[in-house]
Amino acid sequence: MTALPASGSTRWAWWQSQSASIIAAQWLCAFLLLVRLIAVFRFQHDIDESQNLHVVYGWLSGELPYRDRFDNHAPLFAWMFAPLAWLVGEDANVVIFARLALLPFGLGALVVVFLISKRVADRETAWWTVAICLALSDWSLKSLEFRPDVIWALLWFAALWVIVRNIERPGARTAVVLGLLLGLALTASIKTTLLVPALALACLAGVFLSPVLKRQLSGYRWIGFGWVVFVGFLVPPALGIGALLIAGTTLEQIRFCLFEVNQAPLELWRLFGGGVVFLLALGSAAWMFRRDDARRAAVGILLLTAGTYLALLLALAPELRKQTFLVVYPLVILLALHFSKSAGALLPAWRLVVSVVCVAAIGHLMVEAALWRDGMHDQRRLLSRTLALTDQGEMLLDGRGETVFADRPVYLAFVAVTTAAVEDRNLDSPDMSALTRHPTAVAIGDLDGLPRDVRNYLKENFLLGDDGLLRVSGRLLEPSWEDGRWIERINVELPGSYVVIKDDEIVGHLDVKEPGLQIMDFGTDRSRRFLIWRDAWSDGFRPRKQDG
Repeated sequence: MTALPASGSTRWAWWQSQSASIIAAQWLCAFLLLVRLIAVFRFQHDIDESQNLHVVYGWLSGELPYRDRFDNHAPLFAWMFAPLAWLVGEDANVVIFARLALLPFGLGALVVVFLISKRVADRETAWWTVAICLALSDWSLKSLEFRPDVIWALLWFAALWVIVRNIERPGARTAVVLGLLLGLALTASIKTTLLVPALALACLAGVFLSPVLKRQLSGYRWIGFGWVVFVGFLVPPALGIGALLIAGTTLEQIRFCLFEVNQAPLELWRLFGGGVVFLLALGSAAWMFRRDDARRAAVGILLLTAGTYLALLLALAPELRKQTFLVVYPLVILLALHFSKSAGALLPAWRLVVSVVCVAAIGHLMVEAALWRDGMHDQRRLLSRTLALTDQGEMLLDGRGETVFADRPVYLAFVAVTTAAVEDRNLDSPDMSALTRHPTAVAIGDLDGLPRDVRNYLKENFLLGDDGLLRVSGRLLEPSWEDGRWIERINVELPGSYVVIKDDEIVGHLDVKEPGLQIMDFGTDRSRRFLIWRDAWSDGFRPRKQDG
C-alpha cells in the first residue's frame, strides 16, 4: 500500500486526485450495499410485491396465466420465481425471501452499468455512477422491491453493454445476442415496447450521422444487421406466447392483460411535452455523432435512447411510476457526470460537487428508507392473519393479490388503471355473485383502491376485524320492533354456518342454505348482536365496533 505524501500541500493534492476520488466512491458503494441489505428486511412493503407473488403462487397452483388470473405484467418474471414459491411455501415472510432472491439481479444491473460507464467514460466516472445510483432513493429502493422491473433493467443494460462494447466492430454475433437480450427484456416487461423503438431510432441516427458507424455498417449492411436483431428479438416472446397458447391461454386474453389495460388516452399536452424532450435529445445526440470517435458515438446512442424513451413515456404511458424509470436513471446519471467532467471544469471542483451530491442523496435515501421502522411488520401480520383464517384452496377477496396465497373469486386485479376503467365504465364492474358461486367468507380490510361497487358490497356484507386487516362474512344486527318483539330481517348473501354473538358470547346459530332473506326473533332483548361466519369466530376473529 502506497503511503500518503508527508507534506500538507501534497497530501491535499492527493485527496483531490483521481485515486482518492475512486476510493471515496468505492467506500460509499460499500456502505450503500450494506444499507441495501438491511433494507431488504426493513424497508416499507409495496403492494406491487404482493401482487407479483400472488401471480407466482397462482401459476404454481396450476392456474393458467392471463386466462385464470389477471396479470398486467409480462410472463418471464413469474416463470423465473415459481421455484422460489415452491421452496418457501405459504410463509408470512415470503416477501423478504423474494427480495433476497431478487437481490443478485439488482446487483448484476449495477455491474453492467459500471461496465457501460467505464467503456464510454472512465473508471472514476463509472464508480461515481454506481455510487449515485445506489444513493438515489427512487432507483435504489424500487430496485430492491420484488418486481419484474429489476430483471427488465438487467436485461436492458446488458443489451446496451453489447452495443457499446462492440460499437467499433458490430457483427452477426453482436446482432444475435442483442436481439435475444431485447426479446428477453420484452418477456420481462411490456414497457420494452417503448424502449426498443427508442434504441432503434438512436442506432439508425448513429448509422447516418456517426463516421464510426458509417464505416462499420457501410452501404446496406445496416439493414442486414437490423434484420438479424429483429429476428433474434422475436424468438423469446414467440416461444413464451407459443407455450401459453399450447397450455390454453388465448391471444385475446394476453392482449387484454398486457396491452388493452396498459393503454392511455392521447392528450395534446403530453404529446407536445414528449415532442420537446425528443427534439432536445435528438439535437444533443447529433452533436455527439459529429466526430469520428467510437466513445462519442456510444454516448450519442445512449443519450438519444434515453431521451426518446422519456419522450415516449411522457406522451404514451398510462402512468408515470418510479419503477418505470429504473432503466433510464443510471443513463441520466452517467451522461450528467460524463458531460460535466468533460466540459472543461476544474477536476477538483467536479469531484467535490459529485461527492456532495452523493452524500446529499444518501441523506435523502436514509429518510426515505426509514430503516429505524419495521416496514414489513404490517405485511407479515396480514399474511399471518390470512393463513390463520383460510385453508388451502379457500378464496379471499382482496384488491390485487395483497394476501398472496389465497385465490380470488374475481378475475380482475384492481390496479390503478383497471379501477379507473371500472369507475369510468370502460370495464365491467366485478360480479359480486361470484362470492356465492365460489364461497368467499374472508375479504381484505383496506378498501383503498377498490371500485366503488366492491367497497359498498364489502361494507354491507362483511365485518371488519378489530385489527383492521381482514373482513369476514357477517353483519351488525339492528332488529326492528314488531308486535311486541325485536325482529331482525336481513339478507345474507353467502351461504354457510353463522353464529350470533352478544357480549362476546355465542347466543345463537344460523345455517344459511341459500342466499336471501333470513328472519331472527330476539324477543324483548334488543342487545347489540353480530352475525358472523362461524369458522372465523372459532379462529379468533373479532369484529371492530365501528367500520372506519
